[in-house]
Amino acid sequence: MKISLITEQIPQQLLELIIKNEPISSLLQDGVLLSEIMLSEKTYTSLYQAMKLWEKQTIKLIVCHFAARPFELSSLQEIAYGTGISGAEVTVGLAGLRKKGIIYAMRKHWGESSYALPTDMLPIWHNIVMESTPRWEETEDQDVLSVMEAPSLVLVNLMLFLKYIELNEVVLTKRREIPKRHINKIVQQLQWSDEFPCIWKPKPEYMVLYPLQMSLVIELADRLNLIYWGLSELGLSRSNLQQWLQLSKHEMTNRIYAIFQEVFVPNSAADEHFLAKLTALSFQKWYLHEDFSSWLQEYDIIMMFNNWMDVLEAFSWIEQGLDQQGRAIFRWMLNQENSFDEIVPQGRFYVQADYEILVPPDVSFAVRWELSYWADHIRTDQVGIYRLSEQSLQRALSNDRTLEQCLIFLKEHCFYDIPDSIQSALKQWARTVGQSLLLPRNQASLEPGNTVTVSTAFRGTIDSGIYELVVDIPSRDQVYPGWQTVPPLWWREGRAYHPSTQKEIAYQAIEWKATLKLSTANRTWTFNPKEVKDCEEGWVLYGWAQSDLISYTADQWQTIQLILPGFDDLIIN
Repeated sequence: MKISLITEQIPQQLLELIIKNEPISSLLQDGVLLSEIMLSEKTYTSLYQAMKLWEKQTIKLIVCHFAARPFELSSLQEIAYGTGISGAEVTVGLAGLRKKGIIYAMRKHWGESSYALPTDMLPIWHNIVMESTPRWEETEDQDVLSVMEAPSLVLVNLMLFLKYIELNEVVLTKRREIPKRHINKIVQQLQWSDEFPCIWKPKPEYMVLYPLQMSLVIELADRLNLIYWGLSELGLSRSNLQQWLQLSKHEMTNRIYAIFQEVFVPNSAADEHFLAKLTALSFQKWYLHEDFSSWLQEYDIIMMFNNWMDVLEAFSWIEQGLDQQGRAIFRWMLNQENSFDEIVPQGRFYVQADYEILVPPDVSFAVRWELSYWADHIRTDQVGIYRLSEQSLQRALSNDRTLEQCLIFLKEHCFYDIPDSIQSALKQWARTVGQSLLLPRNQASLEPGNTVTVSTAFRGTIDSGIYELVVDIPSRDQVYPGWQTVPPLWWREGRAYHPSTQKEIAYQAIEWKATLKLSTANRTWTFNPKEVKDCEEGWVLYGWAQSDLISYTADQWQTIQLILPGFDDLIIN
């Protein structure tokens, strides 16, 4: 759920509440668009500075414990008690945050409601409520000792999947699903294990139908319009594929990351914090690993940091290396605000006498795609490894290629000359398979006009229609039900009362999830009551004082007072 989508769909009643706040009101009068106002850190810094204490406490709890994940009020209240904040404080604080356009309530069609901070606002709130650490140290390029270039596994696996679809006739089942025999063969070719992509918790129904590592590439291929689901066959969208292969590696990974932002959600709030902080860093600036891990530790964010970094590196979204002192460093490699105007890499591969072809990372995916006709992909580590064989040559010749085209292609993209033994073997294989070639597949039939588009993917919360924005800000009657029948002196000032009245006040505080202010001649303190228990000596009050669960008897204080945050600010029904 992004604020850019929300601003287009805010109900008028909620919008009127939001635009009353400063500086939003003044900026709108100056002609600034609401979408720009609601994505400005200056806007939220001003709103934060003007907040009531309980609103500040509430947004800190939400950001630290939930990040941008949906939560329920009861979960927020439970966390609050452990920090010495009352349920009433976060209830009223949440209402205030909603009226400021910071937190939004969503209701599923069947009636359940939840709250969330828009995902694109999380980096901003990191800076406002979680940024107590010094500025992170940036490493200059000249101080970088080495860069550990890793393969882009997501692009490699996407290409392997697409190549399988091209070379094999994938007839769908009656339910228009990929048959198991194809699933097993595809999974065997992919370069990652079941656990590798699990760092995300994807939503699409593909994740139910197919193994996770396969469903990931299906979803990407589908959203990039590289495949189509026909009435009975899964095929390639060849024109889109050709355009895709002409893109640079940076453009490819940039587009894939945009899809991940839309479709996939991290497994936990900790992972959301990690991604939000990472993407807010300066583009292509080097940072120390230890700065990032120290920031995580400061806010008790528990996550698999090194695993995350390795995965992002495999997706080409970060690069890792070492500085002159031997310290681990990294940099964020995506910049979605600017288009990439770069020359597609023209790297060359190495054809070895043992029939293996070594493909460095700078070889374009257009070249790799053509190479995969002539040679079998074995694996991709620091470099891609392919192998020439009689079977691979037969496959290429069966797909409208010729031996002459093979030799020209290899010579054009090979760093050194092709070994004579390899040229001789290719010529011999061509003679051997020449009389037993399979008929070429009818390529024109692969992309018929009569297709059925299938899109089962989760496309967000608001725009999918699964949720609707909720306007109803709680009133005083809802937060403090029955307040008209309670003596106002109970919350207007601290006083001494008869023990039975004190017990009534305690029960009322528990019902409203409010705070009690207790005092003696020498001390005043606040207390969030949880329950009252009768005993032989009278009664005992149990509850939270800061983060400690403690108990008091009525003789341990002299005056008592209900603390009702936001009482005068709440709307009266």
